[in-house]
Amino acid sequence: MESGPIEAPIKNSEKCSESAVLVIAFNRPDSLKVLIDRLRTIKPKKIYFAVDGARHGRIEEAQLVIETRALATSFDWDCSVATKFSEVNLGCGLGVSSAISWAFETESKLIVLEDDIIPDFSFFPYCEELLELYESNKEVFAISGCNFVPATLLNENESYRFSQIPHVWGWALWKRSWELYEFELNDWRSQLSTSDLRQVLGGSWIATMMWARIFTLMEKKKIDTWDYQLCFAAIKNKKMIATPNVNLTENIGFGDMATHTMKKPDYILEKGSLVFPLKHPMFSINTKVDYWIQKNVMGASYPSILRLVKRQLLASIRGLKIRSSLKKVLVPIIDQIGFASAAYYESKNHIINQSGDLINFSKPPIALADEKLVEFLKHLSVKRINGLDLVRIGGNNDGGYVMYRPSQPSVALSLGVGPNVSWDKEMISLGHKVYMFDPTIKKPPMKVKGARFHRIGVEGNNESFPNLDLRPLKNLRADLTEEANSYILKIDVEGAEWQAFANADPSELENYEQIAVEFHDLNKLKNAINAETMLKALKNISLSHHCVHIHANNYSKLIRFGEYWFPDAIEVSFVRKSTEQVTSGAKDVSSEFDQPNCEFLDDYNLEALIELWNKEQ
Repeated sequence: MESGPIEAPIKNSEKCSESAVLVIAFNRPDSLKVLIDRLRTIKPKKIYFAVDGARHGRIEEAQLVIETRALATSFDWDCSVATKFSEVNLGCGLGVSSAISWAFETESKLIVLEDDIIPDFSFFPYCEELLELYESNKEVFAISGCNFVPATLLNENESYRFSQIPHVWGWALWKRSWELYEFELNDWRSQLSTSDLRQVLGGSWIATMMWARIFTLMEKKKIDTWDYQLCFAAIKNKKMIATPNVNLTENIGFGDMATHTMKKPDYILEKGSLVFPLKHPMFSINTKVDYWIQKNVMGASYPSILRLVKRQLLASIRGLKIRSSLKKVLVPIIDQIGFASAAYYESKNHIINQSGDLINFSKPPIALADEKLVEFLKHLSVKRINGLDLVRIGGNNDGGYVMYRPSQPSVALSLGVGPNVSWDKEMISLGHKVYMFDPTIKKPPMKVKGARFHRIGVEGNNESFPNLDLRPLKNLRADLTEEANSYILKIDVEGAEWQAFANADPSELENYEQIAVEFHDLNKLKNAINAETMLKALKNISLSHHCVHIHANNYSKLIRFGEYWFPDAIEVSFVRKSTEQVTSGAKDVSSEFDQPNCEFLDDYNLEALIELWNKEQ
């Protein structure tokens, strides 16, 4: 769902807290005193104070628990205080979850703080405003108070955003949300299929593997916690969590006394403040920021999954009833596979991270290949069209394309199916008709309800593939799809696109409202004959279409042409020209909807293109 920002009444940032506050404590009276001092300034009217019992046989801890409970009398302003003191140690899981359930026996909404979380003063009016604003909106699950994402990735015109994952270092929620919570994740796969989990996580296989592993460990009771179950409830029920764009809390609990957070992670940001009135965001999940969180905070990255797979393989081998001599051979092989894979991605990322310096057109060309590359890129000068908004159609990584939202129901031609059909499925969900073409497969990798598949391809590399049914683009549209007022073309055909567009009559291309294409083998610009075909292809498209987006495929190599460097494969989107359009040159090459094709690698930096386009005008 997506809609405009919601209007809300302005809150006074200095007003005392009207909502009940649940304080959850254990064995750290010193940090709890700091929290109580902060609460004394805000003066909440209702306090729920829960303290777990000491672990068996820990005499020093028992004394600390006694000191912690004694601090119930420190709530010395005009407020009501309810206490819940456990006689036994319930642990991190039941200790916290049972305390929240206890408070919700009498409350309909809560602000929740653990004893080592110190909130900024603006945390309370922020929580109260959103608790009131979204109280009847069941799509909003909770309100987080902490933020780990750098400001450079966030919208400065928004005070908060919507996320898929709840962060619980200071947070708030409604009783209606807690009723979805399940402490035991028994048989979790019957409640949430892998395909549904992947869909909610934006199509990321790496995040799907990570969360499936976590939920399985929770099911087997290998982890004593309560917050992964909260994540499960939010993901399973496809809910959204309001998350501030400024970090509003400080965790002072890192150290030897902590149960899980011994060392302060690198992603922790300094505590800040929100400015009121709040600037409310669009009512949709910020998938790009969520991807960053999954990778950098939750550990959904290639190295972490590689370590997991390696541990599982090693454990499996050690459990096999085979000769110890064979095990001695297999274990080092798995080690070497892991090291080689990690080394590849590390070295590839090192090159990609230098792309901002290597992709540079400030120096004069030194070779004909440089000149051909510049001529090629001139035709890809990105325009922005007033009144149209870019969106991402398809999955978060390979298979998704950044385009303008289609203006009317269209017939979409999807040329080159491959292993990913997320674009096709989303186009159908948006009300368009989809025709899929690929002569190299017998059927799509999964059923796409509503799409029609043809085992036919577009002409291009006909001589290389004489046994495939390849036809001109015009024939695919006119002979094999239905007549429509508007057509959209998505084409990813591994290099055949050049001949297809070069051979196409420009009048044929005018039928397409939008064209999304992956251009391959840019290294062939070094060859004069290939360059002629490639430039003709772009010229044909440019006669009728504006280039509106360009993104480098990070699976591809960074190619040296002479003086200049450029990636070997790029994704480009075009929109049909119209006399009614008001266009302007793009100020940035990247968009907020860009995602790396390979989620284990960073994106190429193409910002040098802006200077090139400005110079060539």
